Amino acid sequence: PVEALGGEVRMLAHGTTLHGAQATSPDFRCRPLVYYAPETPIGQVFTHDFYQAPPRRIGAVGLGTGAVAAYTRPGDRLTFYEIDPLVVRISTDKQHFTYTTACAQGQIDYVIGDARLTLAKQPDEAFDILLIDAFSSDAVPAHLLTVEAMKGYLAKLKPNGVLIVHLTNRNLELRSPAMA
Repeated sequence: PVEALGGEVRMLAHGTTLHGAQATSPDFRCRPLVYYAPETPIGQVFTHDFYQAPPRRIGAVGLGTGAVAAYTRPGDRLTFYEIDPLVVRISTDKQHFTYTTACAQGQIDYVIGDARLTLAKQPDEAFDILLIDAFSSDAVPAHLLTVEAMKGYLAKLKPNGVLIVHLTNRNLELRSPAMA
């Protein structure tokens, strides 16, 4: 309930897909919500060994509200790979969402374009964490799930890096193809 978050919650939705949410209360404004909340598997990746780890290099395919930016610490660098410039404008407009502008403690960068192509230009072993979150509702960017794409993601990770693939879809079971 929104009362537990101090009142109003802003949401970014397109059709039937929720791309993120943020509480407006100062007490909860920088707490990632929905599937990025600290108690979720995605949140746990970012909070595990939070204070011991050296500065991290993070890549995120898909921006949404930018909630993952709230997990950055001083010295961290997070690059969002986003195909839609409108999503960048909405998520960085302080009247809508402030994860990237007020909550992030690390450096935040944006690369606009097809993530498979723009991410391929990054050096191998560049990322400590690589989040692929471009799967939602009925629009499945299948080219991001191919064997070639997965090999590309893994090549971009440092030896002890973590690949997170967030798969949400109302009509297709994507877990098995992604695992294969």
